[in-house]
Amino acid sequence: MAPPDAVLSDRDNLLERLFENNRQELCHYLRARYGSGPPDPEDAVQAAFLKLSQLDDLHRVRNPRAFLYRVARNALIDGRRRHQTRQSHLEAEWEEGDRDSAVCDPAHVLQGEQEAVVLESAIMNLDTRERDFLLLFRLHGLSYTEIARRSGMSRNGVKKVIARALAACEQALLESPPSKRDSQR
Repeated sequence: MAPPDAVLSDRDNLLERLFENNRQELCHYLRARYGSGPPDPEDAVQAAFLKLSQLDDLHRVRNPRAFLYRVARNALIDGRRRHQTRQSHLEAEWEEGDRDSAVCDPAHVLQGEQEAVVLESAIMNLDTRERDFLLLFRLHGLSYTEIARRSGMSRNGVKKVIARALAACEQALLESPPSKRDSQR
């Protein structure tokens, strides 16, 4: 059996030869097939050589070149997926930030306040049953079935009363004078 230093030396020589003979070609292959990144093809090649060097018995790999190509390709594809996922999350955060800033926009706040006044007036002008059912449904989150059980009406009857109340509120919003923001368009 060969001494440990000879085995290490043989292993290091094999890795060095593989690196010298395949690194540049593998980088060119990845760049031609998948583009320049991100991730950078050189990083994927580096990951492949690292994985190869971490194997306990390097000599058991039948085709080290094929192993390197496969691992580098997989590393590049996985890196792409991670990059795309990060980009999607960043874009979603930016869009959410845009929505948040639009919500804080003084014109939006004023418009919301004006609509709230119109809705409050419209709700107060509903008949008692429509107002009560609408508030139970929208404000307290009760279902049609629960409101029907409490009121003694049928579920469809409750649904019709709430639909009338919502239609009256929608009509009030449509008939309200346009906000200053709308008139500036």
